[in-house]
Amino acid sequence: MSDRANRITIRIIIVLIVIFFLITGGIWGYREYMTSDVHLSRIVTAEMNQLLSSQNHITMKKLAANPKTYRFLKNTTATTKVKDTSDYQMQLNHWDGYTTILNTRGVDVYITHVGGYTWKIKRIEVQ
Repeated sequence: MSDRANRITIRIIIVLIVIFFLITGGIWGYREYMTSDVHLSRIVTAEMNQLLSSQNHITMKKLAANPKTYRFLKNTTATTKVKDTSDYQMQLNHWDGYTTILNTRGVDVYITHVGGYTWKIKRIEVQ
């Protein structure tokens, strides 16, 4: 093989190695983000805001840890939003717990992994 052909072969190999690491690094980075505290606290915020805006009292009652929490959730308006959701705080029954603020009150929200990168709220409790 000529010197020119060797250089071309080496460049092609380098490009293929770079492409390989970009793809695998991108997949690994995506997986790391999707299971990170930052992403999961955003999930909690989004799921809670969706629940509050839907005003689905049946779901609220099912997720409420106790009657006090259900009454608190039931008395919110469709425009009420949660804010300042924490990073991972605790665990209960293999559910990850986060704390968020709703109408100036702390609320513990427990989520569970249901498949892939999907998480669902399993329990809500007013502090």
